[in-house]
Amino acid sequence: MHGVALRGAGRMQDAQRELIRAIGLDQHRADSYTQLAQTYCLINDHAQAANAFLASATLQITNAVAWRDTAESMRRSHRLADGLQIARHAFALAPTDASIANVLALLLHRNDRIDEAMSVCERVRAVRPDDANLALTHAMLLRTCEQYDQGWLLHEHRLSRPELTMRPNLPASPRWNGAPLHGAHILVCGEQGLGDQVQFARWVPALRDAGAGHVTLHCAPALVRLLNGVRGVDAVVASSTPAPAHDVHVDIMSLPHLLLAGCDMRRDMVPYIALPPAHDALAARLHRTRPGALRLGLVWGGTPLHTEDRSRSMALATLLPALVRPDVETVVLQQGASRDQLDTIDPVLRQTFVDIAPHCSDMTDTAQAVQQCDVLLSVDTSVAHVAGALGIPTWVMVSCPAEWRWGRGRDDSLFYPSVRVLRQGAVGDWSAVVRQITQQVDAWHAQARRVALA
Repeated sequence: MHGVALRGAGRMQDAQRELIRAIGLDQHRADSYTQLAQTYCLINDHAQAANAFLASATLQITNAVAWRDTAESMRRSHRLADGLQIARHAFALAPTDASIANVLALLLHRNDRIDEAMSVCERVRAVRPDDANLALTHAMLLRTCEQYDQGWLLHEHRLSRPELTMRPNLPASPRWNGAPLHGAHILVCGEQGLGDQVQFARWVPALRDAGAGHVTLHCAPALVRLLNGVRGVDAVVASSTPAPAHDVHVDIMSLPHLLLAGCDMRRDMVPYIALPPAHDALAARLHRTRPGALRLGLVWGGTPLHTEDRSRSMALATLLPALVRPDVETVVLQQGASRDQLDTIDPVLRQTFVDIAPHCSDMTDTAQAVQQCDVLLSVDTSVAHVAGALGIPTWVMVSCPAEWRWGRGRDDSLFYPSVRVLRQGAVGDWSAVVRQITQQVDAWHAQARRVALA
């Protein structure tokens, strides 16, 4: 097929045109729709891919894989209710197919039907126990439900995935298996996002109890200065450079499993990061100009590279009703693409914000800025983990359902004693969170008045 050849040559637009032309010539060829859908997937246009997959599946009504691909594209394009209905159909056609079960479980989770999702994983994993993707989905659900022993164990299936096996500067040393270290030099390899590396650094000090003689952290460059402040660490090296000589290595998210942590999140260790003093220029920019106001650090968006960023990030405009008040001073800590939203608000209002983000060169600068705030208000992104690790009061705004680390229903955090969790009332609805922010601000000022009168 000419369209497929064009796609292989990287000519995506030409491939789309050729495949659409082929469909026009014969609208009953399912493979033309499938190839068009796969072309859309390669450019991350999952909305168009879902439509093309649906057309293909409709022409092969009993093909469970075709319906699975349709459901997965709908999940990726946030057509969650439609995707769930189609995934159920695919699962009815092939009830022991692990890939279909995985898509169904993920869509049940995104539709906040977590118990059903868990049941699907348990049923299919009984006959397909070695499927890594389904095991990882099951691990996510188990940790969401605070069943950590089994959750940490199943999360080890990630070690076979390409994002870990194909990492740059992957160490060639043996992987630590949890045995006593007897003075060995262990390399702790950061993985996944910045927030994951900060969150799981809480278990690094326990390597001393396991007998480590020397501990080196190999982490994201933006975290090098920050994680130098983790107790029990001898050296921190950017993962963009080769690791120094060492005896064994461990991936940081394997630590709770290998250390047999279970449900012990080492809350007693918080704060587990020590910060150096802020440099003079940053401190000067954070000089308070509104005595008595609640100084609120603000992050409303995560990285667009995150697969669920559309669900977890907010629009700045949604938050303004809770922030525009004389007793709140907003400190902007937002980095990345979401900063463009500052240009969409009233210029006079924007002038009331203290925009410190352009002066933060790495996560240590951001952490020092957060330390100068009374409270951090953040979506589920790395800055929230940094504040939690430092024991700074934090209100984290989470979607429905929340990511596994925020649990279900609770308004506190098993990981961070200083964090309060503000949850959506329903999938995609941030209005309940905005109301909770207003309530929290009022409560903060009421407490401040009580302290002042005491």
